[in-house]
Amino acid sequence: MIEEPGPYRLDLHSKDFDAFLELEGEGLALSDDDGGGELNARISAHLAAGTYRTTARAYGNSESGHYTLLLSAE
Repeated sequence: MIEEPGPYRLDLHSKDFDAFLELEGEGLALSDDDGGGELNARISAHLAAGTYRTTARAYGNSESGHYTLLLSAE
């Protein structure tokens, strides 16, 4: 849940698979494959206060492994 509206960045990093992110909620539907550099995913957006759903997965759904998911206010 986002309580303070503003610019946010969502990063998915993995050395084990090609990262893919999806973010939905409050009228938004965003996705990213390699926006975080190399095979990492990043979504940067202005988010309104509200509830969002994030899907963090491998591109193509066939890989698995360790990952780091980080949400930060910009």
